[in-house]
Amino acid sequence: MVTFELLGLYIAFGGSVIFVLLFGGLPAFHGTLLGTVHWHLTEGLSKASWTALRRTAGAQGTSCCEAFIARQCGGTSPVLQVLYTLLLAGGWFLYCRELFCFLPQPHAPIWHQYTGAAVLGACLAAFVKACLSDPGIITPENYAKHAALYAHDEVVGQENQQCLVCMWKRPARSKHCSITGRCVARYDHYCPWVGRTIGILNLRWFMLFLLLNILLCSYGAGLGVVLMRSVAGQRAQHVMFREQATGRLLPVSSQPWVLLQWTVQKYPVPVALVIFLTVALVLVSAFFMYHLVLILSGMTSYESYKWTMMYKMRAVEEEAEQIAKAAAALGTTDVPCEEPAWSATGVWRALRGSRKVQGMPANIYDRGPLRNLQDALAPPAWASQALMASGSEAKQSNTGSKKAI
Repeated sequence: MVTFELLGLYIAFGGSVIFVLLFGGLPAFHGTLLGTVHWHLTEGLSKASWTALRRTAGAQGTSCCEAFIARQCGGTSPVLQVLYTLLLAGGWFLYCRELFCFLPQPHAPIWHQYTGAAVLGACLAAFVKACLSDPGIITPENYAKHAALYAHDEVVGQENQQCLVCMWKRPARSKHCSITGRCVARYDHYCPWVGRTIGILNLRWFMLFLLLNILLCSYGAGLGVVLMRSVAGQRAQHVMFREQATGRLLPVSSQPWVLLQWTVQKYPVPVALVIFLTVALVLVSAFFMYHLVLILSGMTSYESYKWTMMYKMRAVEEEAEQIAKAAAALGTTDVPCEEPAWSATGVWRALRGSRKVQGMPANIYDRGPLRNLQDALAPPAWASQALMASGSEAKQSNTGSKKAI
């Protein structure tokens, strides 16, 4: 049972860490044990690592390391894109060698090899499309149309706010990307996995990329479970084990937990592949659902960050006002606060709608889930046409230059 126990501990520990990393930083867990553990795993670990690096490598070694990390992970370096491609290639090779070799099975026909390859090809095509797509860069030619697309809400963006790099007034919902050095319409975030800023034109391709990754991971994990269950059930029929309580010899297939332990010991690589795909499925699904909720709410990732900071400040101000009023009424400064506005309970009730923070403006870009979805996944026709026109003009200019040469 040692192998099975270690596997259980690995799954439990890995799942706990993933849960903390995904949800521990949410405002609802601020000041709780989960939020504290999240801080230690992220900011605390990062600060401790940099402190140890400064003490061992000195100032020059630390600056070199910072420059390398900024160039490879924070800039337009293709390191993560190459890593993703290697994960796809390596995972497909192992899957063909360790799992497809068991085909066909009673509940897994041989054609799964071809459908699996089709899903992998679609995922790779979406990845290439997301890597090469234009996020919606604002240029002097299309500036007027982007400026008229949305009204300023005076919360996330102000009407007179100017881009100090491009030297123009920022259109509503746009932002200057510090990594690519361009202003992007309806800026969402910069994704190092595709090496592109996600904006008004390529958000649909980014969501399609995530959705196909979910399909790939779920397909691979589900088929792996079916194959392992079928193969283990067939090959463990004549394998016996001795029951510790009674001393009887029983077939391994008669006890599910014993069968699972035998499968892990007999086929470690296929089981590891299934576990990896399951973990990847959870991570990508959580990221996809996060962006889908934002889209349905008429909000981008950058705007969500701004709204969260505003809610935090307003909640703290409202709590301070309530304490001051209660202290003035009682004639004392020692007033207990049973439920702070910025506690986990207070934030959760506010998000659920049972508790409101006074003075919070409404999101003017929220026009209902369906219209928000259409607005995010179907950009204006003139933007796509302008992109196609610019691409055809570039091809014509390249052809003309070649003829001239």
